[in-house]
Amino acid sequence: MCLSPIHCRLFRFVAALVAVLATSLFAPDAHARLYRCLDDRGQWTFQDRPCPKGTERKEVRERNLAPTELRPRKQREIPTACLVESAAFRFEHEDLMGIEAKLVMNRDQSTYQLAIQIKGEWLDAELVPKQVSLVQDLGRQGLVVGEGGLANPDWMTNLRVLGYGHSRTRGLVDSAKTALDLHVVIHIRGREEPDWSLPIPAGILETLRNEALACKKDTE
Repeated sequence: MCLSPIHCRLFRFVAALVAVLATSLFAPDAHARLYRCLDDRGQWTFQDRPCPKGTERKEVRERNLAPTELRPRKQREIPTACLVESAAFRFEHEDLMGIEAKLVMNRDQSTYQLAIQIKGEWLDAELVPKQVSLVQDLGRQGLVVGEGGLANPDWMTNLRVLGYGHSRTRGLVDSAKTALDLHVVIHIRGREEPDWSLPIPAGILETLRNEALACKKDTE
């Protein structure tokens, strides 16, 4: 109840000021979030004020954060390497029937390299099975392409993998284009002489190289 017109105007001014201050203090917090509420029709709706009691859904998100289903998905990580391999092949000597090998072409983002992987068991003179491992001397091991000489590997790992660098691999692929077959030559620890694989179609090197390059195109 106003005591005079002046008091009435003063009261209305103070009330308006309080309303403005309340809006400034509380509105940003209220409008900074969205609430998912159940409306009168039983449907979920979003609103910028708290839901009436009993109609709220507990998941509350920031206004500027899109729902999970609408957010852009992360791009699939691009593989940094691709590995393709030949079918398994075996060796000439009957004591090595438990050993198999594969030619493997490993491609990274800029180069590709050929490797020979060996696994399995062989029989010694007493017919005792032994896990295969290669001697560390690379001079009597490698690939023979067609009628060419023995191409020694550039490196060895785990005594079961022989490998060639990029330039050597490229040279082997090129030489295999004019050859009918190739052989893998390995020197097994415990055996006196190197052993030769059964003939392998020489075109396998170009096939592996092409598959490695195709894999590179798929992942770029």
